[in-house]
Amino acid sequence: MKFSVVIVGMLFAASLSAQTAGNLYFGYSFVSNDLHVYKFLGENGSYSANGRGNLNGWNLSGEMKVFRWIGVAADVNGSYGSVPIDFLFNSVVVQNHPTSINTNFYTFLFGPRVSVQVGRIRPFAEVLVGLAWQNLDLGGSLPDSEHDRNLATAYGGGLDYRVSSRLAWRVQADYVASRLFQGLQINTFSTPVQHNFRFSTGIVFRF
Repeated sequence: MKFSVVIVGMLFAASLSAQTAGNLYFGYSFVSNDLHVYKFLGENGSYSANGRGNLNGWNLSGEMKVFRWIGVAADVNGSYGSVPIDFLFNSVVVQNHPTSINTNFYTFLFGPRVSVQVGRIRPFAEVLVGLAWQNLDLGGSLPDSEHDRNLATAYGGGLDYRVSSRLAWRVQADYVASRLFQGLQINTFSTPVQHNFRFSTGIVFRF
């Protein structure tokens, strides 16, 4: 009896190993960044951001299959650009004040991915959770910087088009919710969650 259980376990492990595969992806990403901040700058006044920035960057992810249709994915994204701001003055008038704030936005996410191969097409859906990190840099005559990191979640999917046995091309879209700069928000226009949208496309290495 014990011998038969061992044999069945070995066969199951061999079957699981045979089904296990994975891929590595690298591509361009565009992020519509939803930023909410309100910051006092002493006597100079304050600035507020309550809009979207168009950020460009890169997206790197790796996936390891656990079962035939289910894998575990790790996803890293870096995006760079600026977000428009409104500048509010107190008693001091500042010349040539900035109208936007430079930002770097990073996400480090991990979670399950479900996919199915249909000919050359592999559609997939994913649910990811992890960390978001963002830096703000106010240039011009009023230099100031802020950074924060907090929980992030992402929901989305895409499809891979197989070019060859080892290469594919990916198109992907995700909704990314971040919870940043809660100490720099005011209730009149802010929400505790930033609703970011990410589009990515690039090359997939299959193994």
